[in-house]
Amino acid sequence: MAGGFSPPPIAAATGQAALDLHASPTETLLDRWLAAIGSLEPVVPVSGVLCACGGAAPAPREPSGRVRVFPDQSDYRGPAGALRDALDLLPPTPLVLALEAARICRLDLGEVVRAHTAREADVTVVAHADGSPAGVYLLRRDSLDLVPPKGFMDLKEQWLGRVVGEGQRVLVHRIPSGSCPRVRTRLEYLRAVLPWDSCSISAAAEAQHEPRVLGGARVSRSLVCAGAEVRPGAVCVDSVVLPGAVLEPGALVARSVIASEIHVREGMEIVDAVLGPQGIVAGRPQSAAGVRR
Repeated sequence: MAGGFSPPPIAAATGQAALDLHASPTETLLDRWLAAIGSLEPVVPVSGVLCACGGAAPAPREPSGRVRVFPDQSDYRGPAGALRDALDLLPPTPLVLALEAARICRLDLGEVVRAHTAREADVTVVAHADGSPAGVYLLRRDSLDLVPPKGFMDLKEQWLGRVVGEGQRVLVHRIPSGSCPRVRTRLEYLRAVLPWDSCSISAAAEAQHEPRVLGGARVSRSLVCAGAEVRPGAVCVDSVVLPGAVLEPGALVARSVIASEIHVREGMEIVDAVLGPQGIVAGRPQSAAGVRR
């Protein structure tokens, strides 16, 4: 589920889908979700992967046709309504895994399926150990029959309440805190990926997609993605530089996110901000004239 009426703040600021943000130098959020979904095959068949987008939320790039993007045409269906409508595109399936897109997946989805089956649940809601939601739901397909064919219905507040009211078995599955962190804002994104977990990336993949951090550049505690470039004399601290972005000599970036294909010119200071196609969001006042694509 990749957005409702409006995109997450980080997606709006960077001008790209949250699923296209990077969790590591070579992996996007979507890559992480697809890997987790792919690992389900020994546990349960996967009939397809849908990405339901609504409102102004940008659609993610589709990797090799593995994901079908379903835009909510009505603009007034809500998450539960959009989910019910989107499932008409897939073959009939008894189980549905609903995922909130703007999160980094560090979760064993097979464990969720096994727990759901063993406890004979109609709906399993995944939550972190501290009680915060993980944005993951496993449900029987027919439980979505409670969603009206027209009109708005939210997933958590309305549909889930109706499921409980109908006497269906709704259980909570606890996972370690931080297993599925939300990345809707700049601060959430930076906290989730710095330092990022690079253990799942092979040395060969790193060598093939090595970002260009050139001699004389100062990079500290930052995620510089494949295809990005930090030139000599640039300073990058506690930040994310997305693919195609360039930090030119003399640029200073701290606690910020630089969107894909954005150049930070010499002398620019980007602090506590997101720099995207429309300029600086939530940072020190700067002219967008310093930005070029």
